[in-house]
Amino acid sequence: MDRAVTVAEFLSDLRRREPRLDPYIRFKPEDTLPSGLMILRGDKTLKLADRIEPGDKVDILVGIQGG
Repeated sequence: MDRAVTVAEFLSDLRRREPRLDPYIRFKPEDTLPSGLMILRGDKTLKLADRIEPGDKVDILVGIQGG
């Protein structure tokens, strides 16, 4: 990234660049968190409106179900 973006912008861009991720990146404009994903910067869970700065390292965890 060459500029700061929100988590929502980051995820939307990621979905455009990698269409196979589309089923995992789901959120509506009124959502505060993406459905089925956790976006972490260090030990902090980021919300869709939080900003990611150039050079930030974020982890994307996909929620799974099962027993």
